[in-house]
Amino acid sequence: MQRSNSRRKRTNHFSRQILVVNLYLWSGNRILLLRRSPLHTYGQRTLWNCPGGSIEFGEDPIAAIRREVFEETGIRPEVRDLVSVWAETFVNGVQIIGCSFWGECKTRTVRINEESIDYKWVSELEAKNLKTFGNFMDGLRRAQILRRKAKSHHKKAEKPQ
Repeated sequence: MQRSNSRRKRTNHFSRQILVVNLYLWSGNRILLLRRSPLHTYGQRTLWNCPGGSIEFGEDPIAAIRREVFEETGIRPEVRDLVSVWAETFVNGVQIIGCSFWGECKTRTVRINEESIDYKWVSELEAKNLKTFGNFMDGLRRAQILRRKAKSHHKKAEKPQ
C-alpha cells in the first residue's frame, strides 16, 4: 500500500514575529493612554494605546508588563487579570502576538520615556473618541467587563454577614 504524502509544506509568511504585552491601566475612573513615537509604531501611524511592549526571552508575561509599564511611565501597576490573547499582522511583514491585561494604580503621575510623545488619563467614553491602535477598543470593552466583575465580587466579599 502506498501512502500519499499530503503534508503541506510550512512557510513563514512573516518576516518578523514579536511577542508583546499591554495593560489597560486605571487610576480611579480614568484609563492611561500613551501616544507612541513614530519610531516605535511598527510602521503604523502614531495612535493612542495602553502601555506595553515586548516580552524578553525567558520572561514571564506578568513580569514583562510590570517592567514595560514602569519603563514607559514610571508607574508600578497592580496587574489584575488577563483580558485577551490576540494577533495583528501588518503589511510590512510584522506579526504581533500579544497578551492584554488590566490593572490599577494609585497615582496619575506619569513620566513617559522616549517611546511615547504624549499621554492622557481619559474616561472610558473619551477613549472611544480617540484614534486608537488596532484592537484597543475590543480589549477595552473586555477589560471593563472584567474590572466590573472584580469590583462587584470585592464588594460582596466586604459585606458583613
